[in-house]
Amino acid sequence: MTDTPRSTWRTALPVGTSPVAAGVVVNGLTSYAFLVLPARLGVLDPGQYTAFTRLWFVLFVLAPGLFLPLEQEFARAVAARRAAGEGTAPLVRRGLVWAAVGTAVGFGLALVVALVGRERLFASQGQLVVALVLAVPAYGLLHLGRGLLSGSGLFGGYGMTFGGEGLIRLLAVTPLLVLGVSRAGPYGLTTAVSPLLALAGALALHRPRLDPGPPVHRAEFGSSLPRLLGAQFLSQALVNSVPIAFALVARDDPRAAALSAGVILTRVPLFMYQAVQASLIPRLAHLESTGALVEFRSTLGRLLVAMTAVVGLGVGLTLAVGPTIMGLAFGSEFVLDAGPLALLTAASGVFVLALASTQALLTLRSPLPMIGAWAGGLAAGALVLTLGGDAVSRVTWGFLAATLTSWALALTSLRPRLARPSVVVDIPPE
Repeated sequence: MTDTPRSTWRTALPVGTSPVAAGVVVNGLTSYAFLVLPARLGVLDPGQYTAFTRLWFVLFVLAPGLFLPLEQEFARAVAARRAAGEGTAPLVRRGLVWAAVGTAVGFGLALVVALVGRERLFASQGQLVVALVLAVPAYGLLHLGRGLLSGSGLFGGYGMTFGGEGLIRLLAVTPLLVLGVSRAGPYGLTTAVSPLLALAGALALHRPRLDPGPPVHRAEFGSSLPRLLGAQFLSQALVNSVPIAFALVARDDPRAAALSAGVILTRVPLFMYQAVQASLIPRLAHLESTGALVEFRSTLGRLLVAMTAVVGLGVGLTLAVGPTIMGLAFGSEFVLDAGPLALLTAASGVFVLALASTQALLTLRSPLPMIGAWAGGLAAGALVLTLGGDAVSRVTWGFLAATLTSWALALTSLRPRLARPSVVVDIPPE
């Protein structure tokens, strides 16, 4: 009996894609509700909403920037031990050590950012400072737990951490919305609670085995983390840079709330890419391991062409109806002009193109060009910020310049690696 196209499509996806995709979708929808409702219902005025969303953007520079590579490397190491029939308890202990180091660094960075930016970023609200300092280590534990669940093959639990985090956060703010709490602080504090509760629930229902095993060698786990952390932190800094940069170049500008809302609205391409990413990276890794560079180029090329078309369509729609949609979603006080909104849409889309290209570099075991691409993009964006002119124009054009530069640098690094008969390896295989 021959496979139908539907069954072939299903078998092409990695095991566990469905529960993970469901969790990501729930997380995305609830995150949008979490960020939109305080503005749309009018409980937070533009000043309070600006402080609330800046907490979100700073948090998602620090937390994924510090801990997502730890999650991915830990999952890989746990899966390798499972495949070899070795116990994972020593690996979990080593992972906790790395998480503790990351948590200490994250705690320190969060404390410095919160104290230095207390007035300019967070409108002098102590509760937002507390929320940031507590949320960063909470997300550190969440990412480590996700790595353990996914590496153990418990994809239902892994998906639960995504959906549960978003649902718990939304449920936590619901009483605040109903009561009309008008200060940003209580809303921000929910970001420190939801990761821990989501992880606890997932681990209670999906318990990984922690059997004794051999000691952990450095090559098995941790040797490549510094370079991966560098690339991830720079990419998170770039994608979340607009509201933070605006706070630095335009203090007390009344358009800050609308700009933050515009960034949130134009994140749709990134949300769409998350659904593709789950199957793209394993696919590229398989092609790289078998030396199928022609198919590697073809797969990556088709994705980039499709995403470019999506970006073009998004920019056109933004120019036509973007401010209207923004007003309906957030309210009349949070509307950005079509021009800056189109620039944000274009830049968010180009960031996805750069992200796919740098992840192809990662698959080819080339982390240093990844770091160079993101660092070059940030430098280009910073250069645009130094130019004169309107603050909104500077940060939106700077964002687009940053993403275009990162994508161009990533493609430049990819070209020779994909043109050669064998894949160039920048770091020894672990």
